[in-house]
Amino acid sequence: MRVPPIDCDPRASTGERSARARVPRGRPGSAVLVGGGVVNLVTALKLVDHGFTVELFDRAPDPRLDRPWHEYGCTRGGGNARMFTVTEADQYSGMVLPDGEGTVFDAPPTGFGWDVRRESVRSVHDREWIREYEDLPWWLADRYETGIHDLNRSAEQGWERLFEAHPVLAGGTHLRRGILRVYSTAESHQRAVSRHDWVGDRLETYTEAEVRDRFPMFAHAGKGRLAGGIKVRGFTLDIHRFVALALDVLQARGAGLHFDSEVTGVDLGGGGTIEGVRIGSESVSARHLVISPGAYGNRLLAELGLGGRVAGVLGIWHTLPDLTGQQHSVKVSRPGRIAEDANITLGTAGGRPSLVVGSGYGFAGTSADNVDPDRVRVIQRSVDEMMRTLLPDAYEAAGGPAWLAHDPVFCVRPWTTTGLGVFDVRATATGRCVVTGGHNTGGFAQAPEVADAVLASLLGEDHPMHHLYAVARSRGSGHPSLR
Repeated sequence: MRVPPIDCDPRASTGERSARARVPRGRPGSAVLVGGGVVNLVTALKLVDHGFTVELFDRAPDPRLDRPWHEYGCTRGGGNARMFTVTEADQYSGMVLPDGEGTVFDAPPTGFGWDVRRESVRSVHDREWIREYEDLPWWLADRYETGIHDLNRSAEQGWERLFEAHPVLAGGTHLRRGILRVYSTAESHQRAVSRHDWVGDRLETYTEAEVRDRFPMFAHAGKGRLAGGIKVRGFTLDIHRFVALALDVLQARGAGLHFDSEVTGVDLGGGGTIEGVRIGSESVSARHLVISPGAYGNRLLAELGLGGRVAGVLGIWHTLPDLTGQQHSVKVSRPGRIAEDANITLGTAGGRPSLVVGSGYGFAGTSADNVDPDRVRVIQRSVDEMMRTLLPDAYEAAGGPAWLAHDPVFCVRPWTTTGLGVFDVRATATGRCVVTGGHNTGGFAQAPEVADAVLASLLGEDHPMHHLYAVARSRGSGHPSLR
């Protein structure tokens, strides 16, 4: 039985209309997943658990082969750590430069901006992306952020269901619960207490002295570097191990895993309906398609009329030894610094307890490979200053500034102008094509909720993400939020 096409033009975003439209009933059928990052891996687990036959394709090598980091995308190419909190994927609106002249996308890191693009490469898509970001009014950004946090709360429950369904993903990934958030100024600390009370995830509050006393990793932090902290709900895990275990589960359940297989485009039937995807000269079809290409898929997204919706923002990684037996992973807030925020995640390196540091924001634009190494090094030096002043003992034990002599490890995360992820749905010849991604700093956090939304789309059911993340909701000038 064929699905009557909702919109034969693949460039037309059908959004929530097609997500709820009638789909063929009976056996779930087959699904081709494009992209092997954490969002699509969790989606693949969800689909396999519900009886779908899954084939997954990714341009990178098999993550279990542990190839050099730069051969992978964001999930496996970055540091071995990911964090869930209710406030992941915050709405990063209104970030202006210290002098008030322009936003962080208008200046390089030396000017406290985020722009790490090569000067010779400035695309039309980049300019449009920045313009849309600048046009978003604060009241609408607040409304979007509320919706994002609602999805995060649902995702929190989704993670627990996933760990219950597949215990190996919790037991084998160095899972740690409870997140310590520390602040460099009294103002940011007080503001955080109020904000997290409103969000409803604050567990405890600490003065500066209590942070130093209860969390020995900060005992020798520089004077004036800490103003206080709070503990909130959340967890961290080893993402590289999580990916390997998820792939093992999928393989054991009969899923097809195809690496070093770049999807270069979509195949259209005579009426313009999507029939499959292209891998080199071959065509691969299935009842359903689920495309989640991260920050590296804009050429593929352009074929679907979504070009320029997703830009890349990089972050830098470094690993220090855990000398004090820290019990909680940490978020650091340092307003006014180039490396303003940082995650310090408990993990293991070489079989020993470690602190995986992820920090910095570098705007790469709509071409994730458009990175100026000299600008990235400016961010690297600010990350170095953060570690040296906040974690001096661990910093020296790791070799101090020696890491600055090497190119930094970084990953490029997919971002949108609004903070809203992309969720686009349209008809294929026999089912649905779903496009997901662009969750800013929250792709990992929201992965179970994305999986639920994808499953709902393929079953012809409704889900809140279909509405909040529908591309038409924020596309174009003026951000028509009430469509």
